[in-house]
This record gives sequence, structure tokens and C-alpha cells, in this order.
Amino acid sequence: MILPAEIRSRELDARIVMGLMAVHRGWRVVLGSKALINRNIWRFPRGVYLCQTLTRRRVAMLRLLERLGGQRGGWCEEGLIYQSREVYLERRVASETLERLSCLVAWGDQSKGDLSPRAETAGTEIHALGNPRLDLLRLARKGLYDEQVADLTGRFGDFVLVNTNFSNVNWAPESAARSASQGSGETEASRRYEAFREYRRQIFDGFLAMVPELARRLPDQLIVIRPHPAEDVVPWEAVAEQTPNVVVQREGGVAPWILASKALIHNGCTTAVEAALLGRCPIAYCPVVKKDLDAVLSNDISDVSESVAGLAEKVLAIGRGDLRLTTHQFALLDHHAASRQGPLATERILELFERVAESGSAPGPRLGARAFAVARHGYKALRRGHQTDRYIPTVFPDTCAEEVAARADVFARFLGLPSGGVRVRELCRNVFEMSPA
Repeated sequence: MILPAEIRSRELDARIVMGLMAVHRGWRVVLGSKALINRNIWRFPRGVYLCQTLTRRRVAMLRLLERLGGQRGGWCEEGLIYQSREVYLERRVASETLERLSCLVAWGDQSKGDLSPRAETAGTEIHALGNPRLDLLRLARKGLYDEQVADLTGRFGDFVLVNTNFSNVNWAPESAARSASQGSGETEASRRYEAFREYRRQIFDGFLAMVPELARRLPDQLIVIRPHPAEDVVPWEAVAEQTPNVVVQREGGVAPWILASKALIHNGCTTAVEAALLGRCPIAYCPVVKKDLDAVLSNDISDVSESVAGLAEKVLAIGRGDLRLTTHQFALLDHHAASRQGPLATERILELFERVAESGSAPGPRLGARAFAVARHGYKALRRGHQTDRYIPTVFPDTCAEEVAARADVFARFLGLPSGGVRVRELCRNVFEMSPA
């Protein structure tokens, strides 16, 4: 099983959990940086490859995997929260990609319903099973991140977390070219997306103004800004430099930060779902409101404030334990995020991938496929200054096998699996093999 991850802080822990459980079910697993796995794909035995986005960018890689004789399962890491079905399908879901998948996993009933017509046309079976990232949140409620939470609390004390998600208007230099290259078209969905981007820019400007004002209203409260990995950190650092009780931090996964914080403030961000699944009530700051352009779910399961004064009051209310999710909000969660209860999403997905592997429908490698993959690797290794090569370290900083093994041991303990039952070795930079010890 081959499990690529694009953004380390968002996806690597979930890949380790999936790899760990897969090894204990008899799989050999390769996991790590998506870009580097794809370049080295010729090195690995045939298996089931996880395609974790559904855009047209994935077609060439899926074609190559097909020629190499591998099976292909897929899901969309961005498929939990999106602005509208039409925009999401146009920008994030390509029929050519779906046609090359053996199966498709949806986050929940909502995304399954939105994806189903296109998946059926492509002849790809779709299952609402959730995502391993959701399993980590279930483990977190059992104490998975207690040590990290204690460390954050010791370093930052009592703090409010402002998690931002403005990479479509506040691009990091390394990702700006990639984002700009998506361009805009003349379709209604493209025009709607451009309106959405302008709306997000207004909210981004509102957040830049909100943070120092909130810091002034809560002078004894530390505010930690956690920008999205693909965002430019400079505007946030400029705010922090001018405001004594504001700092910018982007280390690690978000779950420990949510658990260590007094309150989470966001707008249209997946972290709202993560906070809700961790038993917290997120706060959505909405300096501008255009309901027809809002992303689904994240603000709907949050307590909403349209003013900084109201925001400060809600932070204090959360400190008193006065804000909680409603029954309706939990029902929304269940509709969008499968496997909140019962068997873990990872267990259900592995059962599906096992059926795919046992189907025996993948042909053997085609003549010349491996030579093409080697040549492709060589070309990418020799080029200099390409935008993808600048982007990779931003979203997937260097990781070592010892770190992956240590995380696997921690997860094994909380999953009830034998400690030390998995061996981890580095295959190449930021790419690892997990196998039985």
C-alpha cells in the first residue's frame, strides 16, 4: 500500500495510523511526501496507491500507475468543506481522474451525494467511510496528545488560537505560482469562484484588523495565530510585531493546539470540524457575511460573531463553559463526517482497499513503463528552481525514520496494537517503508 501525504502537519499522522493498521493486517506500506513518492514510484512493488486529490493534476500520475500495474484508491483531502457543489466539482474533481480509480472514499453522506453523479458516470464505486484524520480526533479524546498539550500549555500558558485559512488570497511565495496557475475560466462556476476569492480577501483583511483589536480588548490574554501551511506568514508576523500579546506559530498538527487553547477562532476552516469532534465549540469570526459564498459546514457548527466586541465576549463565555454545540450541529457533523462512532474510518477504508487488492483486475506492468518512470524521475531531479521543488519543503519539512517510528509506537498504544510491532526504514528522503518488525 502506497500512502502519499502532501502537507505533513495535516496528513502525515493519519498516514502513519493507516500504515500501522495496514501492517498489522498483512500489508507492506510505503508512506511519506507525495511529490517524492511520485518521483520514486518506479522503486516500489505494485500495490494499492492512495490518490489523495481528485484534480486533473493527478491524471498523468494515475496513467503511469496504471501502466505499472498498480491499483488506485482515492479520496479528496479538501472534500470535507467547500464553497459550493458546483465550484468544488469544477475545481477539485476531474472526471478523467475518477475514471482511473478503482474506488473512491467520501468524507460522509454529503460529499458522497455531491460526488456520486460524476463517480457513476466515470464508473467508479463510491463509499462514505470518513477519513483517517477523523480517527486521530477520536484517539485525541482518549489522551493521544496529552504530552503535546502539556508542552504547549507550559510554553504559551492560557491562549486563544486564531487558525487561518486564506491560502487562496494570501499565498506563500513558494505556492503562489501553483495557485495562480489554476487560473480562472468563463464558466459560471469559475466566475463564482472568483467572487468567492474576493469575499475571502475581504474576510482576510477583516482578520488582519481583528487580531490587534481583540488583543487590545483582552490585554491579559495571549493570542496565537496559526496560519495555513500554504499561506504567506509575513502579514501575520507584521501584526504580531506591533501587538505585545500576539505570537505566530505554525508547528505540528492542529489537534494539540485546539486542545491546549481556551478558544478557537476561524472562518470557513476545517479546524472548526476538528474542534467540534474534539468536544469544543469553535467561534467563527465573520466581519463580512455573504451566505451564498460561505463554505458549507464549518461556520454552521460554530458560534458566530460579526464584531470584535462580540468575539471578545464569546471568548470569555467559552472560558466560563457557557458555549456548547447544539443537537442540530452534531447532526450536521454526522451528515458530513462519517465514522464519528463505531469502527474507525481507517478500518473501513482498509477493508475496502483489501477488496480492491483481491479483485485481481490490475494487469502486469506494460513494456517501457518502468523506464519512463525512471526517466521522469531523472528529469525532475536535474531541474533547478521549479515552483514544485520550492513548494515541497514548505508543506513537507524533512522528517526522519526515527520520528515516524516513534509516532507509530504512540499510535499503537492508543489503538491497542503491540508496541514495537512495526519496523520503519527510510527508502529515500521523506519516504519510508513500514513492515512487520
